This record gives sequence, C-alpha cells and structure tokens, in this order.
Amino acid sequence: MRYIYLVRHAKSSWKDKLLSDRQRPLNKRGKENAPMMAERLKERDGIPELIVSSPAKRAQMTANTLAAVIGYDSEQITTDERLYFQDMEGILEVIQDTPETANSVMIVGHNPDMTDLLNLMAGHVTGNMPTCAIATILIKGKWKDVRLGMADLVDYDFPKKDLV
Repeated sequence: MRYIYLVRHAKSSWKDKLLSDRQRPLNKRGKENAPMMAERLKERDGIPELIVSSPAKRAQMTANTLAAVIGYDSEQITTDERLYFQDMEGILEVIQDTPETANSVMIVGHNPDMTDLLNLMAGHVTGNMPTCAIATILIKGKWKDVRLGMADLVDYDFPKKDLV
C-alpha cells in the first residue's frame, strides 16, 4: 500500500503587486496554517518518505514549513516544474515517477489542479481544496501504474475543518 499526500499550498500574499506569480510568498494566515496542518498530519499519519513541491515560492514555503514540523529534512525536498500549473496530468506524472522504494509521497501544488486530481483519483471529495488542505489517498500497486480512479480517500483535512 502506498500513500499520496496532496497538499494545496498555504494562503499566499498579494500585497506586493510587482512580484510575479512564482515569487508570491505566504501571508500571515498561510504562515500560521502551515505549521498547524503539519502538526495535525504528524498526529494522524506520520512522515512522508518524499516531498515534491512546485517551484513557486508559496509552495516551497509551505513544503519547508511542513517538513520542519513533521521532522523531514528540508534539504531532501524535490522541486518539480510539472507541479506549477501543468494541469493534473503533470501531477500524475510526478506521482508515477516516484521511486518504487518509497511508500509515500507528499505533493505540494496549486489549484485547480490539486482539486481536480483528488476528485478524479478518489471520487468526488470537494468542489475546492482550500489553501493548506491535505488529502491523504491510498493506492495499491506500483507508482508507475497509478491512474485516475484508482485511489481511496483516507483523510481530508483543511485549516477551517472544525468550523464547518
């Protein structure tokens, strides 16, 4: 059994209008939500064996914060261009390229791709993954054989879940 943690980056700042989309950092709420969600993940599921992030600054900041809290060496975080608005097919390719020696991978990316992939992998879960949401899905078989519709939802958490 293999686990995929799909993570939408934490809330980003639009304060500096001169920054490119890739350069936008996390805002105050994003900086608060990421460690909180990491603690919740750590209590439930433990530590993923691999973390792969979009190259966007907000995704990198989210991945690094999650890694610090769960005890994952941030030097081991991989950046993959296919996670920066390459559609859900890009995310699926990253998952399929996961080394077979790993049993879990965390993917830190963007909407709408994360929501689309989650819903097509595990059945309709949500209309929109909020910022810093983490969906844990289970697959059986090899990473290279992962296809849409072949995962089971294990957990779905987001910062305001307790308020809904």
